[in-house]
Parts: sequence; C-alpha cells; structure tokens
Amino acid sequence: MSSLKEGRCYNCGSILHLDPQMEKGHCIYCDAVFENERAFEIAANPDDYSFENKEMPPYEGPNLDPKPSSAPVVNFSPPPKATAKKQAEAKPVYEPKIREIPDVKADRKVALIAGGAIALCILLFLAIVLPQTINRDKQREEMANTFSQAVKTIGGSSEQVILGEDFVITGMKNNRGILILQELKDEAQAKEYFKAFVEARGRDANGEVVLDLIAKDKTYRLSQDGRDAEIELRPDAALD
Repeated sequence: MSSLKEGRCYNCGSILHLDPQMEKGHCIYCDAVFENERAFEIAANPDDYSFENKEMPPYEGPNLDPKPSSAPVVNFSPPPKATAKKQAEAKPVYEPKIREIPDVKADRKVALIAGGAIALCILLFLAIVLPQTINRDKQREEMANTFSQAVKTIGGSSEQVILGEDFVITGMKNNRGILILQELKDEAQAKEYFKAFVEARGRDANGEVVLDLIAKDKTYRLSQDGRDAEIELRPDAALD
C-alpha cells in the first residue's frame, strides 16, 4: 500500500495527508475538491499562494478519502495570516418597519343611513329652491313685458326693452334692474322710469328696489327702501 503525502487545500490552506495514487482529493474542513498534484505543489511552496477561503457547497461525490493501511493523524493548520484573505463582513441591511393601517370597514347600516341623509338634504334643498327659482323667472318675464310698454310710453316709440340685452333684472326678489336708454332727458324722466319698474314688480311687492339708468350722457341710480319711502336719486353714480 502507498504511503500518504502532505498537501494543502488550495481554498482554506489546511494541511491534508493525501494518497499520491489518487487523482483528486477532498478537504474535510471546507469541502473543496481539488487535484492532488496541485495540493502537493502548494504544500511545497505555501508562501507563493493566497488562500481565498471561499464558502464551498457540500461535497456529495464519490469518497475521496485516502485508503492506506494505517493513516496518520491529520493535523489542521490554519492558513498563514499574511496570505489568507479576509472575507468582507456584510453590513446589516436596514429594513424599515411599516405599520399596517387597519382595514376599517363602515357598517352597511351606517352607510345606508348616511347616504339616505345626504339624499334627503338634496331633495329638501331642491324642494325649497326650485319652486322659488321657477317663480322668480316667471315673474321676471311678466315684469319685462309690463315694463317694456311703460318704457315706450315714457321715452317714446324709439325706446324698447329686450330682456337680457338692454334691460336686466337681478336679485332673488327681482328688486334690482339695469336699463340702457338711447336718451335720458332729466331727473324727472328718470323717476318715471323708476316708478314704472316698481309697478312692474307688483303692487304687493315691498322692500328695497334699485334701478340703474344708463344713457349716452347721463347715469342715474334710483332706489327706494319701501313702496311708501322717498325715492333717492344719485346722478352720475358709480354702478357696482
């Protein structure tokens, strides 16, 4: 039987006793598999080699242990410090902790009640506002027809009123108007236009009324706090 020969693992630098008649050897310390001739060459000149000390996968091949009649005790010698490469220590990876937001599901009954309440508010709003809007628009058309006849009487056949063009009515109570005229003689005629506007609103209508008269060379703002109040006239007033 052959005697064993000293060799070194090319990976971790451990001293191994190998069978020269075997082609390959196996390091029992790091699981590296190598050519025996290479291990013998490294053992002869260990200072010429740098041992990388890589992590090897577990060896599952055929048995490569030497088979002499009496195998000597294998002595482990760590690789020289000057030649062994230190593995870089992996830096710990910071993983932020994410707090999960609980899935809060609204109760179906609560959702139905809330939806019903919103729908009811919308219906109430429409029930109150829609009739007022319809009534306001209807009254506005009637006012325009009545006022247009009065404008022709006061200003002559040349004056006419077209709602939305030369005559505008605003306010929820149709209490503000703007009239554009081709000619405006004096304050007395301005008051006649204002009285016609008040009459067009209706005898039962009360509250503040404002009418702006705009002509080429004159501008008046007439107002009245109530039907029985005095008419206030401001010539050349800045219209807001």
